[in-house]
Amino acid sequence: MAASGSNGGIPIVRRMRPLRVGLMVEPTPFTHVSGYANRFNEMLKNLRKAGDEVEVVTPDNEEHGAAPSEVHGHRVNNLRGFKFPMYPLITLTLDLKGRALGIMNRFRPDILHVATPSFLCFCGILASRVLSIPLVLSLFDRENIGALLDDKLQCLLEWVLFETGPFTKKTNAAVEVEEVPIK
Repeated sequence: MAASGSNGGIPIVRRMRPLRVGLMVEPTPFTHVSGYANRFNEMLKNLRKAGDEVEVVTPDNEEHGAAPSEVHGHRVNNLRGFKFPMYPLITLTLDLKGRALGIMNRFRPDILHVATPSFLCFCGILASRVLSIPLVLSLFDRENIGALLDDKLQCLLEWVLFETGPFTKKTNAAVEVEEVPIK
């Protein structure tokens, strides 16, 4: 519950106990400066202020190796990734070894937040279902990623994702789709 206090209208977070939050984010927001990066840095900073514990899973290109192992006091687990051929500045992962599931199994979060326009969403859905963890799935940047994909490939990816809807509903999932065009 948030309430405004005598600190200039800044919300004060009050809860019975701190939360353990699993965060899967792809591509990594921690290797560059952008609005996307600011969004996750601010979120992690405020979760730390609230006393919550966060375990982050994000891909990194092994040769790049610039992703940090900690951000605002929260552990960051870097999965082996690959450069997206149509946009080589970003790194994605298929996580074929299941490291994300293992990390979330060890951490045991109260809630899992997955933010990605790509493959990591399937790892999050699987972790949520297998570990019975409530899931918040944020799909974003559909227009920009969609511009890079063939229309048929984009439709296939969306169909597969939304067909998993009944699969995620069994785990108390919330799906948020953000489409904010950059002009």
